[in-house]
Amino acid sequence: RPSTVHIALYSHGNLILVTSPGGNQDKVWSLSGDLFPLQPTLSETQSVGRLDGVAWALQEMYLGDPPSSSSTSHPLPPLIVRQHYEPARQFVILTPNGAEIMKSLRPVDVLSQLLQQYNGPESDVVKAYFQSQTEDQACATCLLLACDLSVHNTQLAEWATRAFFLYGGEPKVASAQVLSPPSFQYSLPPGFNPGSVSTPVGRSVYSPPDNCQVQFSAKHNGLYLFISRILRPLWNSRIVQKVSISGKQYLVSSVSGKEVTVVASKLLALRSFLEKNTQFTYNPGSQSYMATVETTPVAAGRSRLQEVQLQEKHSLDALTTLVDHSCQVLGLWKIMCEHQFHVITDTMPSEQQTEMGMATFRDLILVGQDICTTLINKLINTYLSDNTSIDPISLKLRNTCPKLYRNEDAACSKANEMINVAKTKQNREEQEKLLTSALKLCKEVAPQINLSGICRQLVACHYYNGVVELVLECAAKCDPKDIALHYYTTTQPGDDTLGYQAYAQRLDCYKEVKAVLDHLRHKSNTASYSIPTRPGLPPPQPPPSASPLDDTTKVEDVIKQCMESTDQLLHMEVYEWLVSHRLYGDLITVAKPSLELFLKRATASPARRDAAEFADLLWKYHERHGNHSAAAQILYSLAKTPGENLTLEQRITYLAKAVLCMRSDQVGCAPHLGVFLHELEDYLEVANVQKKVLDALSSSLSLHRQADDAIRRLNSCLLTITELYADFAEPYNLWECKLAIIDVSGHDDLDLIQRIWDNIIQDELRKSTSLAPEDKVGVVLAKVKELGTQYLVSSRCFPVAYLMWQLEQLSCLENASRSNVFNTFYSIGITFPQTVDIYKKMYIMNDRCWASHGNEFYLIEVIASLAETLINNPKLVKSSEKQVVAVSLQELITSCLTTVYSRPNTSELDTRLNNAFTQLSKL
Repeated sequence: RPSTVHIALYSHGNLILVTSPGGNQDKVWSLSGDLFPLQPTLSETQSVGRLDGVAWALQEMYLGDPPSSSSTSHPLPPLIVRQHYEPARQFVILTPNGAEIMKSLRPVDVLSQLLQQYNGPESDVVKAYFQSQTEDQACATCLLLACDLSVHNTQLAEWATRAFFLYGGEPKVASAQVLSPPSFQYSLPPGFNPGSVSTPVGRSVYSPPDNCQVQFSAKHNGLYLFISRILRPLWNSRIVQKVSISGKQYLVSSVSGKEVTVVASKLLALRSFLEKNTQFTYNPGSQSYMATVETTPVAAGRSRLQEVQLQEKHSLDALTTLVDHSCQVLGLWKIMCEHQFHVITDTMPSEQQTEMGMATFRDLILVGQDICTTLINKLINTYLSDNTSIDPISLKLRNTCPKLYRNEDAACSKANEMINVAKTKQNREEQEKLLTSALKLCKEVAPQINLSGICRQLVACHYYNGVVELVLECAAKCDPKDIALHYYTTTQPGDDTLGYQAYAQRLDCYKEVKAVLDHLRHKSNTASYSIPTRPGLPPPQPPPSASPLDDTTKVEDVIKQCMESTDQLLHMEVYEWLVSHRLYGDLITVAKPSLELFLKRATASPARRDAAEFADLLWKYHERHGNHSAAAQILYSLAKTPGENLTLEQRITYLAKAVLCMRSDQVGCAPHLGVFLHELEDYLEVANVQKKVLDALSSSLSLHRQADDAIRRLNSCLLTITELYADFAEPYNLWECKLAIIDVSGHDDLDLIQRIWDNIIQDELRKSTSLAPEDKVGVVLAKVKELGTQYLVSSRCFPVAYLMWQLEQLSCLENASRSNVFNTFYSIGITFPQTVDIYKKMYIMNDRCWASHGNEFYLIEVIASLAETLINNPKLVKSSEKQVVAVSLQELITSCLTTVYSRPNTSELDTRLNNAFTQLSKL
């Protein structure tokens, strides 16, 4: 423990203490946490040394600044992150005997000493170093030594490379419950996405199958850490800054060429390391790979391990692409710094200058292709304007950034220049001429062009036909043998690599046509509105370049041009666009064989979740073009498809449409079509009954707690009439549904029908227990009327006489109006003569039920009311039938009078019957 400290110095995590224990020699204490930056607890290294004398002064040596970084306002990261650009810190202690220099070792210095001390990585001490630093961090540190290209460091670089592969491990798959979070927890360079470079990873690190997690190897993680630390000083730095030269604002590079060279040299060293070491590629045929696979206990484990290894390979491929691309971009920037940067940028469009002013090196590397291309073009133009040979600079550009500067770039640059000139032309003919020339130039070098950039330029000039022509040319040259079409029509076999590549290239071209359609549709649907900032008349506005109607017409023109081409795959992409925007009406009007192929493929594809939607479009296509029987077959198939994607109501709609299609005049008289029509009608009738069952269960869900499964089943498929009765109507006492099922099935059981009606009446009475007697009867009569309108009055399911008998008893019991029952049946469709006959039969039965219900004269009162109804409204009966009905009623009244005369206290009823008899005589 240090005591009697008389000199102390703290710098960036390093504490130097000088103590005087006594005598003529001081001690120096060094405390540093640089070797343990990621430990969960505070960990430091401590060393003590004795000086040759008494210390007079202590000072840190200045060894230069690292490359600039925009993150100066943030705390410095640990030394393990900064050691790529910072040398080991040195401290000078002045004593009477001279100056003593102390050096604070970085993690890479410690590793270097260990490798040299033990002659290589095969040592427990080196292994312990990896464990103490964590394998990821130690691998990143190894790369500092392995990428050192200096001659004196050859042996050390070889040892570091061996250590990198020896302790770097392999990717693993482990259960999510067992595996701790993957060790690859360190951030990539901000904004870097492997999918944005040419070899995308395409899979999430944390989404392996079967609830397992991926743990990438330490080699993989170390490489990502290494490149992120190399690019860190420039990554978030602005690429340019504004300076004033002779009173004018110019853009100059925010970093010097020397700083770019330092970073670029380290990237070049990493690229060289990746090129020399091919161990990152997993070869499924290699012994080590097969041995790893065979140790996996089950086939699923083998598959997961292969997937993880392939996933890491894809990630490393993306990293290699990023390294190579970063080298070329920074190499280009170094070349720009060697020229008059401010003069070159001053010739760029103001929009691009603004874009450069906001861009960082991250943007330049990841999405700065346009800026790089423009800088190259402006640099070449500078040489041309000075009448200087461009051969030297062209050779330098090709050697430094061959993927940024290609032979085709010259043609594209010229085409861009012509398009830009065309934008300034007011004369439409001159503009068309320039655009046509630019299009011709692009078609000559297609497909080695920046198709997306050129198409954006053409769209800006409203040259939409040119976009379609260029896309067709690029697609044809990408796939001259139509391999993609064969791949598409053969259901895209997984082993057809060439077909898949050709298909993907064509789709990449077609997306520009879809972008044009999106652009035009957005314009046609967008109207601009502005709120005036002050009262008064609004300022005059320039005329719009095109009305929404014009844009809609242009959409139709572009689609028409696509359909006129022989490129069937382009047709398919246009169809996909129409479907994605739900322009179904426009889609089915296309009279192309390719549309039927597209719809059939989409309908049959198991990968499509919206296959039913495409089947819906297919039947509409057939119906529109006259093939009604095919449309009906598709509709029938849709209705019968089991599953919860369709509701029962949708299935009924499909069946109804199928019946309409089959009833079309264009179907013809083929016998098999007539049979199919009859089957459809039967299915529709049963489906309507199923809908009644579903509605009944849904409305009484609170009464039937187990009805959820039944409702789900009713919606998921079409059932037979037997299933509806046995599985639903009977268990859940759905009386009205039973009646409908009997009606559809043609079952003739009068006793069963009467029992069902009794239960229907009782259900209605139970629902109306709180109502007045008159209202109760009204509720029951309303239900009878509702059902009576659904069935023919002559139907066996609607026993009129039985129902009138039961309802009159109910009316008697509740002392309701005497005319309610027969008026209700008359409104349903029972004629007045039929009503008279029914009541005559009731009276002849001489049933004693009326007395038991509280009014033995109730039926006679009803007959009297019936007669009075006819007297008050003679039009209820046809003229030819009036006399017959009147006589029949008189006979019935005579019988009633006989009964009334034999009873006491019936004078009022007697008078009423006699008056009715007299009035009937006048009819």
